[in-house]
Amino acid sequence: MTPATDLECLLAPDLSGEALRRCATGEIAPEDALMELISHARSERDIEAKLGDAIWNALENRHSIRAERLAQVQKLWNRFRKPVHRLAHPL
Repeated sequence: MTPATDLECLLAPDLSGEALRRCATGEIAPEDALMELISHARSERDIEAKLGDAIWNALENRHSIRAERLAQVQKLWNRFRKPVHRLAHPL
């Protein structure tokens, strides 16, 4: 599998955003949404930004159930990120 080129990234649909939307509506589990998010994100910062935006938008639009589902993705990410960060940035 070869990495995507910049042009492919620009032309590709936002698959991670789609995974978060599907999770918010209950179509897929938070674990599946997180794996999609991780596999399509450019960086940890990108993951955090997409999650934060999705949660904020759900809250802003008073979709509390959607926000709760997305918060589950955030909780999983918080647990997953710590060991990954330690591996990538040892003391």
